[in-house]
Amino acid sequence: MEEFPDNVCFASKLLFKWTSVLPAWLHDLTLGLLQKRLQSQGKLLVLLPLKIG
Repeated sequence: MEEFPDNVCFASKLLFKWTSVLPAWLHDLTLGLLQKRLQSQGKLLVLLPLKIG
């Protein structure tokens, strides 16, 4: 980020065919915390859906 200050970060939101509450919640929580941290630094995070199974 220091070398390229105008970068854009990408992350994926996993979409499972079967839904298990705990892993889905933990993954969403992690993405939310990462997004808040990057946003506080003035960085952009783009979330892309990724269908699994």
